[in-house]
Amino acid sequence: MCDCSICGRLGYLLIYPLRDEIEWISGEHDMAEYKFATERKVHKFCSRCGSSICMDMTGSWNSWAGDVVGMNVRMLDDFDIEVLNLHKKNGKDFEPGT
Repeated sequence: MCDCSICGRLGYLLIYPLRDEIEWISGEHDMAEYKFATERKVHKFCSRCGSSICMDMTGSWNSWAGDVVGMNVRMLDDFDIEVLNLHKKNGKDFEPGT
């Protein structure tokens, strides 16, 4: 659970599945994109309602985490948030380049 400005404002509660473990039912190619701060991660939104869907981590975490996507679990149907073991991340004090 990150407290940086964009995660806090948009309500991101992220999990990080491998890209090949994600099955998009619809809308994958209809999402709008935005690059924030360091522009290393592409934030993807519903182009109709603006809901924050995920962050494409391509090129930023591949070396240690694999090809993952930061999925906002608040957008998943029938997902019980209570089962998550949440870890807080201090994103407010993040300094680009570190």
